[in-house]
Amino acid sequence: MEDEDVLRAAEALRRFLPELVGDAAPELDRELGALLERGRAGESVKVPVLRLLSGYDATREWMRRALDVPTKYRTFQPHPGRTRLPAVRYACPRCGQEWYRFSVLDEVPSCPDDEVPYEPVTE
Repeated sequence: MEDEDVLRAAEALRRFLPELVGDAAPELDRELGALLERGRAGESVKVPVLRLLSGYDATREWMRRALDVPTKYRTFQPHPGRTRLPAVRYACPRCGQEWYRFSVLDEVPSCPDDEVPYEPVTE
């Protein structure tokens, strides 16, 4: 897995921190934000990001699910007897904020900033 994959997934994870780690969310978000900023500046932060998020069962599982599928296969989620997804990664068409869909049962939400539905990202 590439640094960019980890950074994308970690950035998408940030909006779910309150429901995943509860009261620890503000501190974890601060630490994660600092690491992501270093990553955007060109520093390799894949290992520190994964180490930080592995400290909580919920964030470790979230990242595992986001990164478990090889990049070339991330455009679908095969489940016998279920509909295949057109994409796992979605983004806001206005601001580019990303959201990951792990199951066909997950309803695609709207961007909280722009209030428009996320759209599938195809690579």
